Amino acid sequence: MAKSVTYTLENEEQIEKIASALSSPLRRQIIRLSTESGYSIKELAAILNLPLSTISTQVKKLSEAGLVTVAKNPGIKGNNKVVYQLISNVNFNLSIFQKTKATTRLVEVPIGSYSAFEVEPTCGLVNSQGLILGYDNPHAFYSPDRFSAELVYFSRGFIEYTIPLDDDSRGRVTAISCSLELCSEAPMSNSDWKSDITFWLNQKEVGTYHSLGDYGDRMGKNTPVSWPSNASQYGMLGEDNHQ
Repeated sequence: MAKSVTYTLENEEQIEKIASALSSPLRRQIIRLSTESGYSIKELAAILNLPLSTISTQVKKLSEAGLVTVAKNPGIKGNNKVVYQLISNVNFNLSIFQKTKATTRLVEVPIGSYSAFEVEPTCGLVNSQGLILGYDNPHAFYSPDRFSAELVYFSRGFIEYTIPLDDDSRGRVTAISCSLELCSEAPMSNSDWKSDITFWLNQKEVGTYHSLGDYGDRMGKNTPVSWPSNASQYGMLGEDNHQ
């Protein structure tokens, strides 16, 4: 069944093919004859009183423009090449659309600025002054000092961050990429301590990071200076992309 198509000014090559194909009165006549019932190339040559080679050349031009299609139709004396109209309606949208340039918004989220949490020991928060309200105290996660935290750890549970969109981004975010330093949580440290850390975005699970250990063999680049040298020191840089 013939279809309708719409082209914009970006479809330059296809527009040129169609315009060239339609510039010939003979090719336009072939299109008029090529209804859904179709005519073979031999029948078109007879109707138009033209050589088969001429009709074949013109049909090829129309086919390259996507205006007709040629199908083999088995007959008593072999296959007949039948010409069918492929496009019944061509629309040209000549409006000029200005492409919107994608912009990137970078948001640095302090690790202690979570909006919800549920944690189990071992757990704690550490800032430049040391532990916030001591070891393995889940209540420390309520402390206002959490916003100064440089390291957060817990053996089980979750922390949730709420990041608002500005007016320019609301409703038009196409991709989100997050990066952070992660490791497992073992008592003190253990480079062979596997752990799964799952990411959720707007109540939808988007991926799981498989951590191989809790690393403490050297001082971490971003580890608070107040943190003991025999405890967790650094993690791996994890990244999650969601579109």
